[in-house]
Amino acid sequence: MSFKFVEDKCRCGCGTALGWVSKSTYYRLIGGYGNAGWIKGHRGNGSLNCNWKGGVAHPANGYRLIKRPGHPNARKSGYILEHRAVASEKLGRPLTPNEIVHHVNHVKLDNSTTNLEVITPRDHIKEHDPNQFKRVEKKPKTCISCGKKFIKPIIGNHKRAKFCSMKCRNSKGSTAVRRKITLADEAEILRLRGNTPRKEIAKRFGLTEGGIKGVYKRNIHYMIP
Repeated sequence: MSFKFVEDKCRCGCGTALGWVSKSTYYRLIGGYGNAGWIKGHRGNGSLNCNWKGGVAHPANGYRLIKRPGHPNARKSGYILEHRAVASEKLGRPLTPNEIVHHVNHVKLDNSTTNLEVITPRDHIKEHDPNQFKRVEKKPKTCISCGKKFIKPIIGNHKRAKFCSMKCRNSKGSTAVRRKITLADEAEILRLRGNTPRKEIAKRFGLTEGGIKGVYKRNIHYMIP
């Protein structure tokens, strides 16, 4: 590696001459690049860094980050979302992880105190999607194990549910089958095995695919190979 002598001084302001530098550093200095001209160990953080932009960053999510290393809600890098810092100063305490700072006018860069409101995550979802927690009338469903009518409290669970309880769900095999079909039905199920899809057999006899599988297991010694 070839070296060249320069008369410039370190950019940190310590007054130390750079002296002999590498050829690549020499051409970066000539070209005016800000990442050159530092003595090893003198390139500091914050305002001493050549890439310092005033302690403000704009990530891709549209919010603004500011440098506050001593703030309780700051990240490991020392940056904090400006709207959370403003809301924290307004309340006079750090924010908890379950507190969301909502922009009233939905403008992410408007971080004035009058435009910020500290709310819960559930209320924040309601602000952006009012129909998220809209009450929907649920129709009773019939348990495929015991035949009981039931309604699950959560909409998503009610749509997917097939059993009224965990007891019925755990007994969807041989116990549920014995309550619903006869020995003649079992013989018919074994006859259809291999020629008819299990899903169609289950639908025909009002069982689950697990219930049909239970019939296979219980009669494994009597099935024709």
